[in-house]
Parts: sequence; structure tokens; C-alpha cells
Amino acid sequence: MNPSKARPAALLAGAACAVAFLAACGPDDLPPPVPLASPVGGAQPISRANLAHLWPLTVEAGTLMCRAGQDAVFVAGDGTAYALNDHAGQHGYPTITAIQTDGAHLGALRSLALKLCPP
Repeated sequence: MNPSKARPAALLAGAACAVAFLAACGPDDLPPPVPLASPVGGAQPISRANLAHLWPLTVEAGTLMCRAGQDAVFVAGDGTAYALNDHAGQHGYPTITAIQTDGAHLGALRSLALKLCPP
């Protein structure tokens, strides 16, 4: 076989193997999200199981709350409440970046917390 023809075929085969390997390791390998329980008294228990691959925090679980009207917060297991919006930050809650996974987006978590706040 001509070596110049064998090289592109080998590269193509290698690329196909890489794509197959990466596809097998994607988010589809995670279990489906567990539905959220109903909020109780304005508090929403939440965990990694509820958001699956969208979970943005280094802690496994906590509670979403809306305090003082518009302060969207995440309360970790140790009782520390972290700001999920500017309003909460302005009222002295520490930023959630302290427990945020590098590069993770807070959109899903923030959206769920804000649904607990009055319009």
C-alpha cells in the first residue's frame, strides 16, 4: 500500500475512535435529574441529583430561599447562606463563588431561587 494513502486512512480511523470515546463519556452517562420536591415555607431543598450535570457547586446539597423579599440565597449544609443575586450581595450575604465549581454557570440554580421570591 502506498504510504501517502495509508496515513490519511489511519488519521481518519484515529479521529473516529476519539469521537466514539468522547461520546461515551458525555452527560448521557449521568442518571436523569431527580424531580424537585415542592417548596416548603418558601424554602426549596435541592441537591446535585436534581440538576445532574448542571450542578454548579462543590457541596452536594442545600436549600434555596428568598429572604427579605428579593434576596435569593443558597443555604449550604453548614448553615451558611450565599448570595445568588446582587440584591442578596448588597444585604451582606457572601458570594456563592466560594463554593462554585470553576467555570460552572449558576443560571439554573439562580432561576429556581428567584421563583421563590415574590413578583
